[in-house]
Amino acid sequence: MGFITNFAVLATALVPTLVLAAPPSIPTISKLTFSGPGCTQGSNLKWSGNLDELTVRYSEFAARNPGDGTSNCQIHIQTTGGTAGWQYALKSTELKGSASLDAGATLTVFTSVYFSEDASNTATVSSSLANTEKKTIGGDVRVFSDFSSKPIWSACNSDGGTGLFHVNTRGALTDAKSTFNANTQTWELKWRRC
Repeated sequence: MGFITNFAVLATALVPTLVLAAPPSIPTISKLTFSGPGCTQGSNLKWSGNLDELTVRYSEFAARNPGDGTSNCQIHIQTTGGTAGWQYALKSTELKGSASLDAGATLTVFTSVYFSEDASNTATVSSSLANTEKKTIGGDVRVFSDFSSKPIWSACNSDGGTGLFHVNTRGALTDAKSTFNANTQTWELKWRRC
């Protein structure tokens, strides 16, 4: 089997960076919950780091064909503390896993971000990998989702909270005899004064 190469969605438009550094005190994660078939309540999902260096480790995030061909996991984060007068946005995510794609099959990964206080203000980035070979290909995959051109900013931290933060990641397969397994996802944030 050949190896699937890295693929990425990279924004071409640049948004001016208002602040390069994080605030003196970063909000801490007071509660992290998750939902979806890729991270059911009984799953062994683990996370490490803090808001600015978060890594999520999945144990059940898999899409298969035959089967429903899709799976997702939505992470819900509540924060507390941090320096007042700052807000954050998701800058990018990196999802690592493995895939096996039958000839003609496609894997598409969608990543969406929003805050509960303004759920209609949502950004979604998608990236696809198509197997154009006449044989099955498989191996490790790394999916980069870049939100630089469409940041969704948290509420301004004035009372120790920035609202409920949601990141939803979904993998979808087309065609039979294909699989996708997500192992880890890391997030990078950007900050600005408000």
